[in-house]
Amino acid sequence: MAVSHPENSQKQKRTTRMEGPERRELILKAATQVFVRENYYGATTAKIAAAAGISEPVIYSHFKSKKDLFLEVLKKSHEGLLNWNAKVLNENADPIKRYQAFTDMYKYYTTQANRDSEIVWAVAAGVNDPDIKRQIRQADEEIVEQLADNIRQAMEAGEINSRHAPQALARIIHGINAHLAWLILVGETHTQDWIYEEIKRLIEDVMKKE
Repeated sequence: MAVSHPENSQKQKRTTRMEGPERRELILKAATQVFVRENYYGATTAKIAAAAGISEPVIYSHFKSKKDLFLEVLKKSHEGLLNWNAKVLNENADPIKRYQAFTDMYKYYTTQANRDSEIVWAVAAGVNDPDIKRQIRQADEEIVEQLADNIRQAMEAGEINSRHAPQALARIIHGINAHLAWLILVGETHTQDWIYEEIKRLIEDVMKKE
């Protein structure tokens, strides 16, 4: 005779009482964890359902396929980073300190505050699918453009003076930040602190005030 576990029944009750949007968020959170742990090809909707404490058909009532679910995980991660960046970019009136703080906070967000959300992009890079590759390119372009717009506004207001184009400056800052975050995620520990300090000095050098 099967033994009923109270904690399992309580979990099932909680998930069955959820509204649609709340359950969808639960699935996305569980999917992020499973994709990080199992990689894209090792993850299955059955494993994601088990992690979320729901039945597998519930996933298909919200997402058409595993790929559709993965794309939504990437979109949610991207939206979170854009919102975080917007908050950081609005916190400092001094533009040089703003972009230096952007570097510090990007490191914190991607390697500590929202680590799993960042790792899914490394997972995505290993998937040979045109829709997923398109999502990676689009997300990268939007982050660079967000930073470039802020730099452009600071230039137009006379807050910084640089012979480099805003898009180029944004690409340099974001490219270095993303690469160093990736190194931290794969376990590199020897050079990251002094390199981050050098990046902040580089930002000051290429964005000279009049």
